[in-house]
Amino acid sequence: MKKYTNMILACVYNMMIYIILFSCSYLESKEDARTIVKKWLNQEITLLDSINTTSQDSLWQFMLKKEFKILTVIDTNICTECRLKLYDWGKLIREIDTISQNTSFLFVVHAKDYDIVNSWIKKNKFSYPIFYDYTNKMNILNKFPKNPQYQTFLLDKDNKILLIGSPIGNHHIWNLYKQIIRKEPETFLKPPH
Repeated sequence: MKKYTNMILACVYNMMIYIILFSCSYLESKEDARTIVKKWLNQEITLLDSINTTSQDSLWQFMLKKEFKILTVIDTNICTECRLKLYDWGKLIREIDTISQNTSFLFVVHAKDYDIVNSWIKKNKFSYPIFYDYTNKMNILNKFPKNPQYQTFLLDKDNKILLIGSPIGNHHIWNLYKQIIRKEPETFLKPPH
C-alpha cells in the first residue's frame, strides 16, 4: 500500500510541476513553481481547533473529519471580490457534490472589513459556510505562500497536502483535484491537452 501511495504522490508531484509551469502566467519564473510545489506537497497543514463561522460553530469540526478537504485561504485586504470568487466556487462545490460526499470545502477568510465579505456572500447567494480568521492565525501558524494561486490546497484526512493550486480558472488543476477525490491514480500519468 505504501508503494502505491508513493507512486501516486510522485505522479501527482510531476503532474503538478507540469501544469503549474505551463498554465500559470502569474509566476515570475518556472523555478518559483517548482520550489513552491516541492516545499508544500505532502506537508501537514495546521488547522485550528475552532474558528468563527458564518453558520454553526460545530460545523468546522464536522468538516475537518472528511476524507478530503479543499482548503482555500483568502486574504481580502487587497480586493474582496477578486479574492472571494464565490460564484466560481459555488460551481465547483456543486460539481464535487455529484462525485463525493466525503469532501469538504474550507474557506478561511482574513479581512479588513467583514461587512464587505458578508455583502458579497449575500450578493452571490453563497450558502456554503465561510470561516473567519480575525487574527490571521492560520496564516501565522502555516506561513502560506504569498501568491494567491498557491493558497488553495487539497488535503487528505490527516491534513497533508495532496495538491496545491487554485482550481478557479484552471481546468487542468481542477481535473487533478477531481481525479484524486475519485481515487483515479491511473489518470495522473496522462498529460493535459
